[in-house]
Amino acid sequence: PSNEGDDENSSVVLPVRITTDPSDGASASSVEALTFIQLLGYDIDMGAAAVLPPRLLQDLVALHCTYNDEAMQDEGCSVVQEVLVRDLPDDVSFYEANPWQRSRVKFPNILLTGVRLELPASVADDVDDGGTPSLAVNGESLPLIPFRFVLECSVDGKPL
Repeated sequence: PSNEGDDENSSVVLPVRITTDPSDGASASSVEALTFIQLLGYDIDMGAAAVLPPRLLQDLVALHCTYNDEAMQDEGCSVVQEVLVRDLPDDVSFYEANPWQRSRVKFPNILLTGVRLELPASVADDVDDGGTPSLAVNGESLPLIPFRFVLECSVDGKPL
């Protein structure tokens, strides 16, 4: 975060891909641009279902609940684990399941409640130490900050 009096951080520019077509200079069509527009809170629905289909959200939650030791403590993950045990063969994990086996899983109601932008811990430490990573654009060195999108979800009303 920059402070108004902080000259070093007051002119940070973050390059964001705006369009998927290099010849198109007028529309915002990249996933990054559409996400930023929605995060700005303009109450514009940019068709998030096309970017993050419900089945993909279910798959991400299942993988998160299966391979994240900290997530095992979440109420929502315990519900997902019960469903996976019920609907998958005994010797197959969700990660190992083929598309047909995954399609047979009847997930509970999974709701995306928010998206948070964070800096990965290693990058946040580098930025705090003055070692901001950079990207060369047109002969200039621009600060490059790799955001991590954190999806906040609930499973049958229970937080993850």
